[in-house]
Amino acid sequence: MSSFIERMKPVCRNLHLFVFPSRINRIKYLSECTVNLLITFAALLILEILFFITNLLFGSSPLQTHGIIKELTFCIPGIILIANQVILAVNRLHDINLKGWWILLIIIPTLFYFIVCIIPGTKGDNRFGAQPEKATKAEYFLAALPILLVVIYFVIYILLDLYFPELIIKLKAI
Repeated sequence: MSSFIERMKPVCRNLHLFVFPSRINRIKYLSECTVNLLITFAALLILEILFFITNLLFGSSPLQTHGIIKELTFCIPGIILIANQVILAVNRLHDINLKGWWILLIIIPTLFYFIVCIIPGTKGDNRFGAQPEKATKAEYFLAALPILLVVIYFVIYILLDLYFPELIIKLKAI
């Protein structure tokens, strides 16, 4: 087990998963938030498949009849996601040379995301560490992926609305 943990340390360090304190630039912040979401969605999908298979094999499984167990199980990836998102946000704030307490601005989401996504980091070293490395092309892609998915969603929705309006009515009824 410890060898697995040792092998995962470089991966976590490269992805800034639970690495605290540190500094990350804007593109790395956005790309790692996307990676966090993808990992969480994958974990939730796997859990849903496991619950579905359990339900198929055992009919009404104990996990299915006791909904609280399923709900609590589904909360675990969400809690891990939120914890890592907070760590990423604090690391991004460190790059701007602000203390982690600024994370409380998340109460005002638009202002917080303006600060962490628009304002560039401090040039050179600051009190929180060395300047982060430049973002890679893969990180630029991951940073743009959520925007791309939203655009694709709206294009599909508009096309469905134009060519299959009765399907949209049925989907809205669900």
